[in-house]
Amino acid sequence: MDPLEDGFLERYQRDEQEDLSNLSNLSISNPLHPLRLGPLLIQISEPHRVPNSTFLRTFMSRSTLIRITSPIGPQPCHLANLPKETFDVILGHLPPSSASSLALTCKGFLAAVGNGPFEALSRDRYETYVLLWSIEKDLPEQSVCHSCNRLHNTETALRYYRDGRNGCGESQKRHKALKCRLDTRLDWDYKELLDEDFSPRIFNMAMKHSLHYPDRREFLNALSGECTAKGDWHAWIKESQTDCRILRGSLIHRTQMVWITPINDRMPFALTMEQCAHTRVGCHKNGLVYTRSYGLSCDDDDEDSQCLSCDWDSPEVTLDLLKCRRCSTQCELTMKPLPMKESGMALYITRWVDLGSGTLDEKWQRYFHRGRFEFEYQEQTDSVSLSSAFENDGGFRNKIEDQRYASLFHSPVAENGETLRGHEVQTPRSLPITIGVISQDDLFKYHGFDSSSPPKSIYE
Repeated sequence: MDPLEDGFLERYQRDEQEDLSNLSNLSISNPLHPLRLGPLLIQISEPHRVPNSTFLRTFMSRSTLIRITSPIGPQPCHLANLPKETFDVILGHLPPSSASSLALTCKGFLAAVGNGPFEALSRDRYETYVLLWSIEKDLPEQSVCHSCNRLHNTETALRYYRDGRNGCGESQKRHKALKCRLDTRLDWDYKELLDEDFSPRIFNMAMKHSLHYPDRREFLNALSGECTAKGDWHAWIKESQTDCRILRGSLIHRTQMVWITPINDRMPFALTMEQCAHTRVGCHKNGLVYTRSYGLSCDDDDEDSQCLSCDWDSPEVTLDLLKCRRCSTQCELTMKPLPMKESGMALYITRWVDLGSGTLDEKWQRYFHRGRFEFEYQEQTDSVSLSSAFENDGGFRNKIEDQRYASLFHSPVAENGETLRGHEVQTPRSLPITIGVISQDDLFKYHGFDSSSPPKSIYE
């Protein structure tokens, strides 16, 4: 079963529903179970205008209930004098979501029918989502989650998410405790396809926020970030930077990565990196870089493949823009040999992804779907290059080549004007040339690390 399968509304068909009236009896596969909502069964004294339904409080806070059930001003209610049988006839012609919505907006109707509409709603997961979706449209600070099937407060979620990424003690623990079902599923199986801190819940909130407020920087900055000084198999150094933009109602996610190996003949393993669920980028020990697509049929898998051998005498080589035929992913690769003799190379990968308008969007679902498709992804005729949503590279290459790893990308110059290349001194041609190999200890010293205790992040 695909961990993101219940992102589609078909997941909530009524013939597959479980009884949600008793939360303690839910199976582990039910999205509500990880939330541990047992304490909500305790009855809480509420004002008369708030529905006395434990089930309803499961999906929205008390303050939200009071807000949506409180009239703007005192108004006479003429429905309160109608017989209860009349309300039963009305309820018989309405789905549970519409009946509950009517009860929440009319005090007379609510007083007459009591908890009846909400009890019917508790047995229908799809109707619960429909009700929350209709309520959410009038509450800018609330966002409905189709996986948890409840309302999330955007301000609270954003604060704990931001603090959790920054490692702020109790806030970090609170962020993990508040993770919704969508975030947990992404962490389990799909984290490597986006950056490790990406939150689908914050993504949905960002798209909801963009409909109400023109200023989107707070959410977009929360979804952006850097991942620095990480290594793979003790030989590769990886750095990455992510940025987000909202263009034509869709979230465009850009990831800039660089993989650096300082010594060419010490590559113990090749690299294989997934750019989406259907496209892989590989790099062999001999400097051969290739791309491979899959997801339609075995005959079509190699149609978009590209292969490039590193030219050690060339400043850098860039592959053609790669467009996945199964989703909206676009990818660009640049290979740059390091200037030192017998040295390694840097592999730059820039990936742009159109994730759509939320986690129910087909673009989001296609990006993560690893199975085969019956048809290709149809790009809109008026679509523009995803890279146009970003002004520039945000100074990523400058930070890599001129600041963090300048000793690898620029040959140092000695006081007498001779060029130093690692342990090599360029001497006149009449003299023998001595070539040395940079050890891993020397690499750490270049960046100010003690070789006896290298940074843990290098080996993560």
